[in-house]
This record gives sequence, C-alpha cells and structure tokens, in this order.
Amino acid sequence: MPLARFASKTSQHQTKISLRALLVASFVLQIVAAVGIVGYLSFRNGDKAVEELAEKLIAQTGKRVEEKLISFLEPTQWVNKLNASAIERGELNLQLEKPQHRGEKFLWLQMRSFQSIQWISFGAEKSGISAFGATTRITACQLSQLTSLPTLTTYTKLQTAEALAPLN
Repeated sequence: MPLARFASKTSQHQTKISLRALLVASFVLQIVAAVGIVGYLSFRNGDKAVEELAEKLIAQTGKRVEEKLISFLEPTQWVNKLNASAIERGELNLQLEKPQHRGEKFLWLQMRSFQSIQWISFGAEKSGISAFGATTRITACQLSQLTSLPTLTTYTKLQTAEALAPLN
C-alpha cells in the first residue's frame, strides 16, 4: 500500500526537538497571547473610559453655562416686566423730553435691587431713549436722555432714592 510506504518514509526523517525547547516555546506563546489579549482589552476599556469622561465633562460644562446664562438673563427679564408695569402705572413716562424725577427714583431703586444690572434703558418711538446706568458699586449713576437735544445728568455717592441730586 502506498500509504504504509509513505508513513514509513516520513517516520525515518524525524527531526528531533528537545523537550526543553518545546516547553519554552509553548509557554512563550501562551504568555505572548495572554499579554496581547490583556493589552487589547485594556486599550478598549481605556478608550471607553475616556469617552465617558469626555461626555460627562461636556455635559457638566453645558449645565454650568446654562446656569450662568439663566442667572445672568433672569434679572433682565424681571427689570423689563417691572418697567412695563411702571409704564402702565405711570411711574415711567415715555415722553422723555420732560424731566422724570419719579422715573429716576424708580430706575435708581431698580439698580439697587438688581446688583448684577449696571444699565437700564427704555425708549419711545417719537421721544427718544432714556438710560440709567451705574458703576459696579453704584457710587455714581448717570441718567441719559437721548432726544433731539441729548442730556446727561450725573449723580454721585447715592445712598437713598431721596438723595438723587444732579451734579450738572
């Protein structure tokens, strides 16, 4: 039979590998495979951890920005509502050509109530714009009326609304 002849010829040409080399090679192969698998899994898990951390940081940053914007813009909405109701009640007059002492006091009280707001302005289509502004510590306030003849009235060292006395 041809198969028996082939088997006898291949068995005669056996190369001898020492047991020591065979054991070392198998252990090295197992160690390399284990290190490779562990390295790959660590890399994948590290990638996932970095992605999750980045997503959390982006979400936290977005929340902080939203909170800051809300805290910054909310007082301005209140001031606009208060100004609208003051105009309806007659405390603020949209005929800005005439001095408005009640309106000045009202705006000054708003500046004191809303510390984050440094400038309040309102206007009418025909009579111009009136603006009331203050420095950061409300030590000096300005009332500007931009009509056909712009005027600027400056007040300093304000403690109470009754202390509104123009410098110029």
